[in-house]
Amino acid sequence: MHKRHVRIHPSSRTDRGVHAIQQYFHFDTELNIPMSQWQYAMNRTLPDDIYVNNVVTVDDDFHCRYDCVGKRYRYKVYQAQHRDPFQSGLKTFIPETLDLGKMNRAAQQFIGTHDFTGFCSQKTEVESKVRTLYQSEIVKTDDGFDYIVTGSGFYITWCVS
Repeated sequence: MHKRHVRIHPSSRTDRGVHAIQQYFHFDTELNIPMSQWQYAMNRTLPDDIYVNNVVTVDDDFHCRYDCVGKRYRYKVYQAQHRDPFQSGLKTFIPETLDLGKMNRAAQQFIGTHDFTGFCSQKTEVESKVRTLYQSEIVKTDDGFDYIVTGSGFYITWCVS
């Protein structure tokens, strides 16, 4: 569309192997495409594993990363007797029976403002490891459960096993 490299500014990075739903980004453009045509134009040029759901105009001083007010992660777990190859890369397999009630009570302990230094990678350049979590819960699904965590920001290496 632009016939040149266009830098996009995402709200956050997405690690390799992670699926992003509602990953926001912004970019600057001089193209004069009607707003109603941007979604179609971008989806025609993007790879098949990326889809733009919505396009809006933002103020010139808006920055997707720095104006982000929170992030939500959903870790999907399926439970069965045997590993399902069709779930590989989409959900984590745990065959053991787990007490979701106890897990949910433990997850609630993360809600609030805490120092997450113990959960951080040693290589991080982020100075403050203090984050506020607004949501931390286990939600039962048809084939297992999801762990949903919503917070003010994440530069934390989360380990779910």
